[in-house]
Amino acid sequence: MGIAERKLEEKQEMHKRILNGARKVFLEKGYEQASMRSIANEINYSPGSLYFYFKDKSEIFQELHKEGFQLLLNQFKVLDKVGDPFERLKAMGRIFIQFAQENKDYYNLMFIVEEPTKMPEDGGFKIAQEA
Repeated sequence: MGIAERKLEEKQEMHKRILNGARKVFLEKGYEQASMRSIANEINYSPGSLYFYFKDKSEIFQELHKEGFQLLLNQFKVLDKVGDPFERLKAMGRIFIQFAQENKDYYNLMFIVEEPTKMPEDGGFKIAQEA
């Protein structure tokens, strides 16, 4: 592995580490009480270093939303095989409930914890569409 590949891998690992720490902080403290400093403390990193990866906590929060909606979207792909609209609707409900049970952290971040001042007027639908 060359230097460039190793640096890219390290950057991706750090990005993932920040998101994992932020998910925990947002769930424990809520959006308003979470800060870049509290996220940095969670992962034992300096607060200033987080800004190399994310502009602010809002960007981190939105990235977590994207991850969650991508997971949910991946589970909905099985619906392509369901022809009957009523059966599709029932299957969609089952998938949604299963997602909520198996991915409690993402579910809570996507649908419970709210980013009050910067949440898009479309209620997050743009984030879901991007996922």
